[in-house]
Parts: sequence; C-alpha cells; structure tokens
Amino acid sequence: MTQEQVTFYGDLFEHLSLSELKIEEEGSMLYFKKELPPSVIHTPQEVITSADNGGMSNGLTNSVNKRKQDEIKAPLLGIFHRAPSPEEPPFVKEGDRVKKGDVLCVIEAMKMMNEITAARDGVIASICVEENTIVEYGQTIFELV
Repeated sequence: MTQEQVTFYGDLFEHLSLSELKIEEEGSMLYFKKELPPSVIHTPQEVITSADNGGMSNGLTNSVNKRKQDEIKAPLLGIFHRAPSPEEPPFVKEGDRVKKGDVLCVIEAMKMMNEITAARDGVIASICVEENTIVEYGQTIFELV
C-alpha cells in the first residue's frame, strides 16, 4: 500500500468521523482507531500497516494528528457555480482530494467568471453553498480537511 493510499484513507477516516476503520488491500492491512479519553477531545489516531504477508509482525506504526479543517471563503460577491458550464460535471464533489491550485468553483460577478482555487492540498469535507446562489464576500463556500 502506498503512502498516498494511507493518506487518502486517513483523510477519509477523519472526514467520516469514524472511531475505527480496517482496510485490507493487495495483501496489506491498514487499521485506524481513534481513542477518545473522556477528558480529551482531540487525540492522535493510530495507523498500523502490516507486512505484505498479512501478518502483524514489525508493522509500521505512525501517529497521524487530526487534520486541520479550513474554511474556503468567497473572495467576492457573485453567483456560485460548481461547474464551468451547465453541461459539464462539477469541478469537485464532497470527498474529492484536491491539490493546491486546483479549481474548486467559479464565482460569476458582472458577467466575469472568477475561478476559486485550493490554497493547499486536502479533501473537500463539505460544499456549503447551493449551485447558482448568490454568495457574499467572506461567506464560507467549502470546508477543506
């Protein structure tokens, strides 16, 4: 299992707010478990991967801190569009992995289309605005983890 796959599943684990997740793929096993002591709200999660033979001997153990959630806010007043045109699919959906610079949406202002891009790599946790609605400056349009 690649580091990219481990990161993807870790993001998914956080996005879905799971307490435990076990994935077996291509002879490897990935196990996430979040321990929540009563007095602690944010704790690291355990990541354990096994050797290719499926055994737990000398597995890789990493602590992955809870990912920071960022709000992506509208930089201007305008009409929110999830796709470049009505006939095309949306730029992103909830759960999509994005890279810094990827186009997330378009805000139309005075007949000009303004692309809104990701400021960092992450996963779209939620889309906070409906298609073709007016967004105001500073309004949260996406949540990124």
